[in-house]
Amino acid sequence: MTDLTKLTEHMLHKEMVTDVCFSANKGNLFSVSQDSLLKLYSLEQKQQLRSASVSHMALSSCIVMNDKTVVVASWDNYVYVYNMEYGRVTESAMAHEDAVTDLSWKNGMLATASWDSTAKIWKLKPRGDKNGFSLHMELEHESGVACVSLDSEGENLVSGTVEGCISLWKLQNAFCSGQFHIHKGSVSAVSFSPDGYRVASCSEDKFLKVLDVQTGTVLFMKDVGSPMRCLSWDGATVFTGCDSGSILVWDLLSAKLVATVPAHSGPVTCIHVSDDGSLIATGGSDGKVVVWQSGEP
Repeated sequence: MTDLTKLTEHMLHKEMVTDVCFSANKGNLFSVSQDSLLKLYSLEQKQQLRSASVSHMALSSCIVMNDKTVVVASWDNYVYVYNMEYGRVTESAMAHEDAVTDLSWKNGMLATASWDSTAKIWKLKPRGDKNGFSLHMELEHESGVACVSLDSEGENLVSGTVEGCISLWKLQNAFCSGQFHIHKGSVSAVSFSPDGYRVASCSEDKFLKVLDVQTGTVLFMKDVGSPMRCLSWDGATVFTGCDSGSILVWDLLSAKLVATVPAHSGPVTCIHVSDDGSLIATGGSDGKVVVWQSGEP
């Protein structure tokens, strides 16, 4: 069982927090919101270091590409590259024909999802001291794509749509290796297991499901009684964020719910686990960002 201890809680945004992510050294925390702001918060100094207005519309996702660079997705169809040293956007690209809903980053590959019914794969293209992206492939879907996740090698992609479909893609040849209509509501989040053999998904339909990538078999399914907005996979543990305001902690080895942690006064809208699994950040519709210490009791 994993224990969560609240380390810090801050009202960083005026509207719903849509994504959170740690810097590589866990010293800083980035957050984006429907208030169109990117925030940088220092966990060491316990204060906000930067607030950047990236777009005139809501921001949906952020990833830390390296210590200097954060990539941000927006409802204005653009993806922005924000340089922390310069304190400004250094690159922007109209990535889709509708709102960009999610980002995933592995091994120099950027995946983007959009309500325009596509997921796209971009390759990092260095330009001197700046970073740009060139389109590598476009993956067509039958409905809007709500979420995407690359596996640890950046060789496979899983996507989830607003109609409840999970798709698996082999990026070597842009081949769709499977489509699974396993949710009755929009898929909120998808994630590969660390070994790449399973995919976890959660949905507005209140179900958490785990899919075997090779066979397409649903290995685990649970109605949690509340719509889920987000999930993060760490080893044998899956964390999900619910509209009830709680974080649910699942041990997939025993297929059991091991903890229910009250986190926000409204829906938990995003969750991120640090690379070493020691810290967890959550964001909520209440505008708060909370950082938790993870440990074994």
